[in-house]
Amino acid sequence: MKAKPKKKFTKTAPLFTVGYEQARPAAVLSELKRAKIELLVDTRAVAASRRPGFSKRQLAAALEEEGIG
Repeated sequence: MKAKPKKKFTKTAPLFTVGYEQARPAAVLSELKRAKIELLVDTRAVAASRRPGFSKRQLAAALEEEGIG
């Protein structure tokens, strides 16, 4: 019996980065929705922020409310 070769995942999707230094949370969420972003991955070394709306829990709640995973 021959082993079947593994299928390679060939579908690619664009990768975007987001900077939020001077933006308000509502503006960032609006831009994500405008760009039809479906998934946001927070890669900050520490997912905390002194800026209101950008701490890990606040951001996650706002993204969920907007339907962004």
